[in-house]
Amino acid sequence: MRRADFVDLPPLRLEIEIDGERQVRQFVDFPAIGRAYCKHVVAGLEPACAHIRRACERTLRMLDRAQQPRERFYFSPAHVVDFCAFYELQPHTEDGNWIYSGNPYQVLEPHQIWEFMHIYGFRRRGTHERVTSRAYIEEPRKNSKSGRAAIVGLYELCHGNLAPQILIGAPTEEMGNRVYKPALTLVAGWQKDKEGEVAPPNVAVIDERAEQLRERYRLVGSKSQIQCGENGGWMQRLNSIGKHNDGWNPQLIILEELHAQDREIYEVLRSAFGAKPSALMYMITTAGRSANGLAWDVRNEAIDVLEGRIESDTFFVAIFTIDPKDEKELLPVAGSDRKAFERLAMIANPMWDVSIDPEKIWDAWVEALRQPHMLAEFQRTRLNLWGRAANAIITPDDWEACKNPDTSILEFEGEEAYLAVDLMNRNDMASIGAVIPFDRDKLAVFAEYYVPELSPYFKHPRLGALYQGWVQNQHLITTEGGLIDMDLIEDRVVALTHLLRVPMVLCDDMQANALVGRLLKRGINAAIFRKNEANATAGTDDLAARAPVRQLVHNGHPILAWNVANVRAWRSTRGGILPKKHDEVSDDKIDGFDAIMMANAGRLHIRDAQRKEDQPMVFEKRGPLAPSKRNGPNGQ
Repeated sequence: MRRADFVDLPPLRLEIEIDGERQVRQFVDFPAIGRAYCKHVVAGLEPACAHIRRACERTLRMLDRAQQPRERFYFSPAHVVDFCAFYELQPHTEDGNWIYSGNPYQVLEPHQIWEFMHIYGFRRRGTHERVTSRAYIEEPRKNSKSGRAAIVGLYELCHGNLAPQILIGAPTEEMGNRVYKPALTLVAGWQKDKEGEVAPPNVAVIDERAEQLRERYRLVGSKSQIQCGENGGWMQRLNSIGKHNDGWNPQLIILEELHAQDREIYEVLRSAFGAKPSALMYMITTAGRSANGLAWDVRNEAIDVLEGRIESDTFFVAIFTIDPKDEKELLPVAGSDRKAFERLAMIANPMWDVSIDPEKIWDAWVEALRQPHMLAEFQRTRLNLWGRAANAIITPDDWEACKNPDTSILEFEGEEAYLAVDLMNRNDMASIGAVIPFDRDKLAVFAEYYVPELSPYFKHPRLGALYQGWVQNQHLITTEGGLIDMDLIEDRVVALTHLLRVPMVLCDDMQANALVGRLLKRGINAAIFRKNEANATAGTDDLAARAPVRQLVHNGHPILAWNVANVRAWRSTRGGILPKKHDEVSDDKIDGFDAIMMANAGRLHIRDAQRKEDQPMVFEKRGPLAPSKRNGPNGQ
């Protein structure tokens, strides 16, 4: 479905006020286009993944609810038209396929109209404030996310009341400029940034429209800030922030590339957010390189909203990606079948054949197939598949699909279970892992985490906020002092052996001798596990094989998910496998994965030993061998 499909759509007539006089004007019926897009997606007439289908169903349900007089919100076509009309008065600031149509102005496509219809259309009864306070938009590269965000920022700046603050949060100034520079161009006109830079073909339109905007809203733009004299508001980038900087009162927060955002910036902005009734946090991103951190947490919350586990009318979600079924069936054949590839690409890229050139993306796909490191990045940036490292042991999507938040280790009381302890450095995180067979062919896996309260990782520039958040949410248990409390670890292992029936406890060979000795003295079967190819292969391969067929179950522990996303498979020429970090010098951790891998290795070891004990002697099955005539009675 494209905007051109609606050229014959009857106009929408609205009564508006101009210079104090009420007038009836005709507008493009943007709400009708947004509703039609939703209906086409839900009916299966528009290529879309399950997340988008659920999001469109949600919008249609809210539209139905908005018609009920007792519902706390209503739907306002006028607010939708006001934003969309403003949007389409803005010219393109970069080259693109628009050149061939000859139209220098922005044109909203149906999926974009749906997005803004939902964000701007639902209003609170009585106050008329916007219902949507957060929006999470996840799209692959080149789907015009940053350009859209720039116009959202300008609209909120120009139409906000009481000095609206528009903040563009980005990990770097360069990323912030992806939103800020188009906004500045729309206000100040085109300006050459470097020698030899060629002006866009519609530079005259850009300059003319910029002058009109400046005059209408008394805008002043510079490389650091855009100011609005009409209401005293301003827009600026925010690439770093002081720990105690709490002076913000934003009308709009734009978070560019959420998967790369600094969590500290997010938390400070989130704490300042919400003082203004219609404040909006507008989050845009492509898929991240690993399934952990801020964006992954927000994404999981967004999916919970779409799937009904969380009720939230204030959170708009649009996640464009491909479904696991299509990934499994179509992706393997997409290298040789262009139609299969284009179907996948169209589902993930709503701007296919608009801002996405099919020929260029096909050429990039063919090139990526020849180089594994490029293939992983292509799948991430072009198909929106999270953490697609070429040697990942378990993909983030497979791990997420195995999650059951309601499962608890307590429900397996008295069941057979295998435990392992990963200690590593005693001033850092330690993990206890449990693997529990159940339901004939499934495994439940759990991990617990401990860290010294004086661990240097609480002050780590990138991981410090993660550690602190895990402690606050009771996912990470602190022990007194600067070293792991081995007595606490020992007592917890003993407690688990009382809860569960534990044939074996394995401990990694880092700092483990004393712990193993103490467990043995307490009558617990414990042994040291040396992490090498020979010992790790079976336990790792078994976990890797179970995840895609959903024979693993976990409770969604965020640190374990982080560990699984960080682990990579080192494979030898002999076919062995050894789990390692994605980067040996990285501070990212895999402790929990190592713990469940060791526990699983112990399970397989005991299972194989039992099979050998239960197997009858070979001659009991087929009788003794007769002496070899060639070798004589003694077989020599």
